[in-house]
Amino acid sequence: MSMVQDDAKPLPTGQNPPATRERRYMTIVFSDLVGYTRLSEWMDLEDLLDLQLNYQREALTAMEDYGGYVASYSGDGVLVYFGYPTAHENDAERAVRASLELLRRVPALKAKGPNGTSEPLAVRIGVHTGLLAMDSEMLSMGRREYGVAGEAVNLAARLKDEAPVNSVVVTRNTLDLVEGLFDSQALGERPIRGLSRAVAVHKILGTRPTAGRTSGRMRRGATKMVGRQREAEALIAHWREAGQKSRRVTVQVVGEAGVGKTRLVEDFCQRPDVADGVVGHLFCVVWPAAPRGPIHHPLCGINGPSRISY
Repeated sequence: MSMVQDDAKPLPTGQNPPATRERRYMTIVFSDLVGYTRLSEWMDLEDLLDLQLNYQREALTAMEDYGGYVASYSGDGVLVYFGYPTAHENDAERAVRASLELLRRVPALKAKGPNGTSEPLAVRIGVHTGLLAMDSEMLSMGRREYGVAGEAVNLAARLKDEAPVNSVVVTRNTLDLVEGLFDSQALGERPIRGLSRAVAVHKILGTRPTAGRTSGRMRRGATKMVGRQREAEALIAHWREAGQKSRRVTVQVVGEAGVGKTRLVEDFCQRPDVADGVVGHLFCVVWPAAPRGPIHHPLCGINGPSRISY
């Protein structure tokens, strides 16, 4: 499957961002340590700094492994963009997976207590998808970095305050892009500080190993597929050929990202012609950004001789 990427290139180390204004549709992650202010009251300054740097390193690794761009640190806060400098068709999915990975890593970090004890760190993470305007900002000593403007980044920052301890919450904007890939729980509409409206908040409970990107839409009842009659008939013809000749037939569906390859196959699997068949889904999710992390999730969805949906 091909991936759609824009023309933006990662910035070479040590170089300033180009002074060009642009609009980008991105998924924003904002994570925050729980009780950081309390820790700063009684922890030694250097111990606190070590703890903060360790947390930031874990966040950087988790986010970059899934293609995220860590835009800034603010004490215990971490702001991350998915969709910059390179956009992917599944940036929202990457953002949620990276957030769950950070959630897994953080409890291994321990804060030194006042009596020599230690306690694991906890985190809250908010994820929102929306449109941002970006431009380079001038900092001290002639340095430049990208600044952003838009409701989306403010909402992401406020959203993390609505997350229960050690959890990831998302808005409906993000959930619509990843529904079917993760189990979620609706937390209801919450008033968000600074906004005139309440926002529906959803807690991510975990990944679905056998999930596919269209499963949520198929369960809700997707609109009828149109304009793919020739391709659908070709799939049916190959299916019948395999049955008539009792042999395996391999069909490759190829096309640009977003043209409906997955939907075509899902629609094919729902047809009466295939109703008596056994449908298994074998897929591999690849995150090419970093060889040091969990690169792929192989052999998901093969659970035995029953019909499997994703």
